[in-house]
Amino acid sequence: MRILLIDHDALHAAELCHYLEQCGHEVDCAGSHRHGLNLAADCRFDAIVLARSPGRDGADVCRSLREVLRLTTPLLVLAQCATLAPCLAALQSGADDYLYAPLAFAEVNARLVGMHRRYRRRQAGPVLRAGDLEYDLKNEEVRRQGRTLRLRPSSRRLLRALLEVAPEPAGYRELVRDLWGRELDHSQETLLRTHVCQLRNAIDRPFKMPMIRTFHGLGYGVVATGEA
Repeated sequence: MRILLIDHDALHAAELCHYLEQCGHEVDCAGSHRHGLNLAADCRFDAIVLARSPGRDGADVCRSLREVLRLTTPLLVLAQCATLAPCLAALQSGADDYLYAPLAFAEVNARLVGMHRRYRRRQAGPVLRAGDLEYDLKNEEVRRQGRTLRLRPSSRRLLRALLEVAPEPAGYRELVRDLWGRELDHSQETLLRTHVCQLRNAIDRPFKMPMIRTFHGLGYGVVATGEA
């Protein structure tokens, strides 16, 4: 991917840039919000990382990327403190995901790869597929082995979230946010397990090979035969 990193902390930016380049990405760095917005306006990027931007400034940059520049590029926010308020403000202003301190660069890369994969699938067309399972988004039809399956609206939303990142797992937090627009807590995690059980009953039970997998400590995923 070609990634734009907006980070006013030069040392942190250099370390993260080096790590992402070691992962095979091309990274352009901007040391200020103004410089970052100018680069975003002039160049095409596969993902944008907004780092070290607490409070209102970060939300304003997200809003400028979405509403002024009209960009749909996947946008990841890295908060410099372990508090939800600035992250939620960024999400409300157009960010796709966030991470907060302490940061693990490996997770930053994993989130960027997952965001980019979901974005490409949305751009590619109205049908999501994994093995013999397909979801026609235009007609809201789910089929496996050519057989149409009846799913509840919540199960369709869950399946879409899983197919958008397949065969990689979707994290618990991201799934809860996709389904209910909330942050993960114990009650939501319990409810998520119930919805996954319902989806398994619809997708796996009528067929020989199960596709809905639990990735312990990570989340859930759709894995076709031969991808496990």
